[in-house]
Amino acid sequence: MRAADLIAALGLPADTTIGKRVPKSELVEHGRFTAADKRQINAGVEELRWEASLKPNTVGIAAYRDDQHEYLEIPVLAAVLREGARSPRLSVLLHRAVPYPVVLIAEQGEAVTLSLAGKRRSLNETDAFVVEGEPTEVILNGGFGPDLLRPFLDAIALSRQPRYTLRELYLGWIETVEALHAARITGTFSLAATQEQAAVRRSALSDCARLETELARLRAQAGKEKQMQRQIDLNNKIGRLKAEYAAARDHL
Repeated sequence: MRAADLIAALGLPADTTIGKRVPKSELVEHGRFTAADKRQINAGVEELRWEASLKPNTVGIAAYRDDQHEYLEIPVLAAVLREGARSPRLSVLLHRAVPYPVVLIAEQGEAVTLSLAGKRRSLNETDAFVVEGEPTEVILNGGFGPDLLRPFLDAIALSRQPRYTLRELYLGWIETVEALHAARITGTFSLAATQEQAAVRRSALSDCARLETELARLRAQAGKEKQMQRQIDLNNKIGRLKAEYAAARDHL
């Protein structure tokens, strides 16, 4: 899979197409970046293209505004990252560089990553927007078989997403990525039927990620432990965490 395949899977109308290269100089000049951030962008980003722009007049979906959010446009950006670049950090910087919520598709070698991050109004600066929480992203190459990847690619199509407002559309894409993460654990891809179910799944995914990290740490520690009693204590902790993991998995 390449970035072009993922863009095609979105099924965007022709009127949304931009197809414009974005100079890195323009990116770093308009973003609120430290000198270290600018160096990382210049060193890590090979190319950045503005592939499409979803607006009310190009997709027939209303803009959204409230006290905290403003979804007037959703740009689709495609980035080529250099080998060795810190992909997660660059994703955050690229999301921060654009005042709108971005659909970011990044290629780094054979890896293709889809990254999304909601935006909210800054508490400190008037008319400024900041990334809302951590980006939701998934590396699509290598980690998923066709039995999971195919339904995911079908599900991210614009025609399959909520269409009442641009914010609902964007949140729908985030929930579709979360469904793929859940499928990695359950073996079955399925979308949440309601926003409440999506929220429960999101919390369960966070719990599973935390527990996977802790289980890996304890197993490594148990493998090195020489004292019998300490090994027993660690194995008991591992057993309790495995039970917690199973409970979290049931909510995916």
